[in-house]
This record gives sequence, C-alpha cells and structure tokens, in this order.
Amino acid sequence: MESSKAKLSLLSRLNNRQGLWAVVIGLLLAASFPPMPFPFLMYIAFVPILYIIDERIKEGRKIMGFIYLTALIWNWGCGYWIGFTAFGVDEGEKFMAATTGILANFANALLMCIPLLLYKRFRKRHIDSPYSLLALIPFWIAFEYLHCNWDLSWSWYNLGISLSYLPRYIQYLEWTGVLGATFHILLANILLYLLLKEKNETNIWNKNIGYGLLAWLALPLLLSFYFLNENRAIYKPSGSLNVRIIQPNVNPFSKYSDFSPESQVAMFDSLINLPGLNSMDLVVMPETAVPRYVWNDNIDSNKLIRPLWDVVRIKKVPILTGIIEARFFEPTATNIPVAASKYGKGFYVAYNASVVMPVTGKCAFFEKGKLVPFVERTPFVDELPFMKNLLVEIGGGYGGYGKPDSIHPIRVKDGVKVGTMICYESVYGDYIRKLTKDNADFLAILTNDGWWGKTSGYIQHQQMTVLRAIENRRDIVRSANTGTSLFADSKGNLRQKTDYWVRTIVDGKINLYKEKTLYVLWGDYLGWISVILGFGILLATFGKRK
Repeated sequence: MESSKAKLSLLSRLNNRQGLWAVVIGLLLAASFPPMPFPFLMYIAFVPILYIIDERIKEGRKIMGFIYLTALIWNWGCGYWIGFTAFGVDEGEKFMAATTGILANFANALLMCIPLLLYKRFRKRHIDSPYSLLALIPFWIAFEYLHCNWDLSWSWYNLGISLSYLPRYIQYLEWTGVLGATFHILLANILLYLLLKEKNETNIWNKNIGYGLLAWLALPLLLSFYFLNENRAIYKPSGSLNVRIIQPNVNPFSKYSDFSPESQVAMFDSLINLPGLNSMDLVVMPETAVPRYVWNDNIDSNKLIRPLWDVVRIKKVPILTGIIEARFFEPTATNIPVAASKYGKGFYVAYNASVVMPVTGKCAFFEKGKLVPFVERTPFVDELPFMKNLLVEIGGGYGGYGKPDSIHPIRVKDGVKVGTMICYESVYGDYIRKLTKDNADFLAILTNDGWWGKTSGYIQHQQMTVLRAIENRRDIVRSANTGTSLFADSKGNLRQKTDYWVRTIVDGKINLYKEKTLYVLWGDYLGWISVILGFGILLATFGKRK
C-alpha cells in the first residue's frame, strides 16, 4: 500500500503546477519525433494529460488553457522551422510567409484540442468507469484521419509518425497504416495510467493491467517475426531496376533569379552523365528540377530540356523528373479550373508535377494532389474562388497550383510503373497507397527540402519514407534537391543516404513488387471506424441531459 500511495502522490503533484506540466508534457511529445531519438517517450506522454483532465473534472475547473498550452509547446517544439521560408523570399513576401508559418503552429495546436475536449466531456459523465478512458482512442484517431482529408491539413504530427525510427517495431503498418501505430500508443498510455492510478487491496487489478501493458508493448516485436519473414509472397520481387538519383543542390530561393534555366539543365546533364550511366535503367531528379514552365503538349520539342532528351534517346535511359507542367484551356472550355490564369485568348493552369521522359512512347505526367495550404494553393478556393489571391508565392511566384481530379502511377519502361509522391504528399499514407493499389511496382519521392535550411524539417520529412515503404511493401527512391536523397527497401530500411546541402549522385538497385498489402487494399479503415465510433459516442453524450 505504501508503494501505491507513493505512485499516487507522484501523479497528484501534477495538479498543483499545471502550467509547468503543460510545458513539460509538450516537450515530451516534441522529443518523441525526429530528429530526437526518443520515440519511446510517446508511450508515457499522455499519462499526465489523462490524470490532469480527471482532476480538473472532479474540481469543476476549466481545462482548455492546459490542453492548448500543451499542444502549442508540442507544435512549436516539432515545427519551429515552418516559418523559415520567410528568410529567403522576396521582401514583399516576408510578412505573409512568416505569418503563415507562425499561424500554422498556433492553428494546428488549437485543432489538437478538439479530440481532448470531446474526450473530457465524455469522461466527465463516466469518471467512475476505467473503461471510459478508451473513448480517447476513437476521438483522437478520428481527428488524425479527418485532419488528413481537408484543405487545411497539417498532419505532420500524427502520433504514429513518431515511431519512424523503429522500423522493426512497426512492421504491422502493412495491415493498419500509420493510424495503427497511433492506436498502439494511445492504448499503451491508457494502460499505464490505470497501472499508476487504479489500486485495490488485493493488487489483482494492478497485476492484470501490468501484464496487459507488457503484452501490448511486446506484441509488435512478436508480430515482426511474421511480417519480416523473407518467404512471404509479399517479398517476392517481379524484377529490379538500377537507378541513379540526382541531387543537384540548387538553392531554392535563388533558383529562379541567380541561375539561368539553361545553366541548371547543363548541370543536371553533367551529373547524369557521370561514369556508370550505361548500367542504369532509370534516372530520377527532384521536385521542380526543370526551372521553367513546360507545356504538356510539346514537351518532346522543348528546347530547354533538349540535353535531357539527348540522354534519353542516345543513352537509352528514361528520366523521371519534377517539372512545372502547364496546360492550356480554350476560352470556350467548360472545365476550366478555378486556379486558371489568363493566357492569350484562353487560360492556363500550372501543376507541380512529375514526368517520365521515356525511351519509347509518350511522356507520362503525374500532378501533385496534396498541396501545401496557402503556399501552393489557397484552401477552399474551389468553394470560395474570391480567396484565390491569398497566397504565399515562393520559388518563382507561381501562384495557385492546379489540383488533379485523380492520381495514378505512370509508366517508366516495359510495363514498369512508378507511384510518385511530390514533397508534402509523402505524409499521406491513405492517399499514396492508391498508387500501389493501381499497380505501381515501386514508389518515388521527388522533393525540395531546402526551404527551411538545416533544421528538423528535412529530417522529419525524410522519415516519412519509412512509413510509406512498410505500408505499401514497395521499394522507394527519394530524390531531394538539397538532401536527403536515399533508397528505402520494402521493410522500411533506409540506405545510401546523402548528406544535406551537397551536390551529388547516388546509384542503387531497387526491387519491383506486385503483391498488395491489407492496408493498400483497405486504406485507413481505422480512421473511418473511429469516425463512426466517435460520432456514436458524441450522440450518446450530448443527447442526454446531465
């Protein structure tokens, strides 16, 4: 009993200095994410939150301030770098760039309060039942799922992402996607909270909770023996490709002002033609590598990229590269996108895109569909066209990018298809798995991580590769303008990583796969199940009188 009281008193101290504890908990949550090597902290960070919510309910005190301060410290601890684009943009854009970066953290922290406040409301009615703690799980997972699927999405801090440094521990993402890791984290926190808080004289309850927690934490490791079994059909390659990744290391802020497009293409050409090209099956270049609009209907004759076409046609090596694709719309067209701008007698739309320049056949384009709010596209502009001009124009001042109606893999050669992720898209597992479901043989990430300098941002972005590889069981090629470029195997292991802010190439071999995982077939089913459960709980909670 003395030890029980000691544990209780340890938790009880939280209730006296909640402002300080909000800072501590926020820092614990931030330290769970890359580049900090402490992902295990996520398994204890929610315990004091659960305790303080319970104590505030009993005392009838408001909880919003504590929750918001915790979320705010968490967001700033992880995402301090978001506003760094303000240091590189033109003077006229600095205020808007800085404001957007700052507001992103304040607004995202506010959104994170919603699932905790809903949980607090339900818990208040059922404070005597330990099972009511479980309501936190569907509320939080529903929040993460819905937050991934609207125009103001900033899902960089979904709980499961914190485990990307532990690829062996999260092999079950093949079944559940990253929301499964969120579920594992939340239930572990609830069990630990019960272990520290709920006591009885026989201690039987305490032992059962303890054993349950240990089993729950051990389960991913036990499952990994199955998931990593090399004899499984999911690991039987259908072929392979030798790939050359180009990391040009062009400063993104001076890309369109200090370096001519022709000099940049010449530099790409020199990197591509370094020794060893004859053994390559594909060359991959980063996001917006071609520094000028390219009309999609005459890319074959574009003078700027003629040196790249020479590589394709003479060396017989296809190129996958990021471009700014431009499409023309006649003035009489009925499907002119809201992002369109006047051009001559008609309109044009620019897309942040990728293209395969093939040895034979026509070019295949992929248009980025998950666009960074305000930076690449004004949120809700389709519903509210008057908001079109509310943009942070960086990297050449493109304005609002167009958004495709659907995404699909594109052909590389001989029936081989690649599913492309452009920069920010690599955060969205449910979005990207559609490319694998549509028979992508491997995945590629084309990105430009130089906007934020050598901060946590590019490392956090790099780690998304681990999650997408495991979910899809596909090898991934990652070409980043300023780093980190790398290869990832279908188990989420990263290899041949380049240094940041270095001009280089890296050659490697990837395997091609045909089999599809449960997650690829079903997507974020944990998300929509949680939405249904959460909605049901809300109806039961708000539908009754106190």
